[in-house]
Amino acid sequence: MGTAESLTEKVDLSIGEVADALEVLAGTGVIQKIDDEQYKIGAKIFEQWVNQEFQSRQI
Repeated sequence: MGTAESLTEKVDLSIGEVADALEVLAGTGVIQKIDDEQYKIGAKIFEQWVNQEFQSRQI
């Protein structure tokens, strides 16, 4: 799970941009909105893609 604030620390976007993106992703069902701040990944394939992208950026 994560919040817009926790994700902002990992990407080069403002908290507003991250919050907007999270709302779009939640609307498509790719992630699930747990409460006013918390989100979790709703699709296993999206989780795998995020993990792969994150790992490739650390190299």
